[in-house]
Amino acid sequence: MKILRLSTLSLTLAIAVFALGYNPSFADKPDSGPCGQRHCDHGEDLGNLTYTVNLIGPMGSVRGAFEFEGGLESATVESKGRVLKGDAAVTMKRPGTVLDCSSGDDVAACMVWNDVFDVCGLLAEVAMPTLLTQFTVEIGDWSVTNSSEKQWISFGFEIDAEFSPPSNSRPLSAFLQLSRDCAPVAVCRLNVPAVAGEISLLMTDASIHLTGKKGVTHQAECHSGADSLSANGSLLVITAE
Repeated sequence: MKILRLSTLSLTLAIAVFALGYNPSFADKPDSGPCGQRHCDHGEDLGNLTYTVNLIGPMGSVRGAFEFEGGLESATVESKGRVLKGDAAVTMKRPGTVLDCSSGDDVAACMVWNDVFDVCGLLAEVAMPTLLTQFTVEIGDWSVTNSSEKQWISFGFEIDAEFSPPSNSRPLSAFLQLSRDCAPVAVCRLNVPAVAGEISLLMTDASIHLTGKKGVTHQAECHSGADSLSANGSLLVITAE
């Protein structure tokens, strides 16, 4: 009986000593290197590449609802190769030559633009969906990124005073996001080419949030999260050189 008690005590002490001496920080960790358990990290491989970004029409002469007025713009890689942040200001203008999109060129793209900005009634007049015919996004206020299910390009900008009625609160601002669903996960990570070349991603949806004026942030009608760009989706072109 004494031998049994001694053996049990020895085993208990051994377990206690092991538990006290074990430090999780010394345990083997899952590979978090270039393509381990986390997002593929090829940041160190991108040092010799420069990047440009463009938004153009989806094909041929079809106009995208949102296109960069100046064409290619430079961008810098951030977040270990997952984000491209704009290095230059970009301007986008509403397609078409007629304010209400009733006739003229690029009618379909013009109507999509109006539909996206037709929120809150803050940017509209009677019989006019939106007064906003162009906007400019400053350096660093636009970026390309992704999740495990979507890829998107987003823009944050202030609304010009002439399109934003005076208020005693801060100026009205907008956050616009053009996005696309993608699968599998490996495809969704292809935001930033790791080698010289070009990738093109068709943005199919738009969401917009207007903030800044009294009460706007809390009004559901000031946020649109599922506008389809229809046949006038914008082709996001990313080039590495």
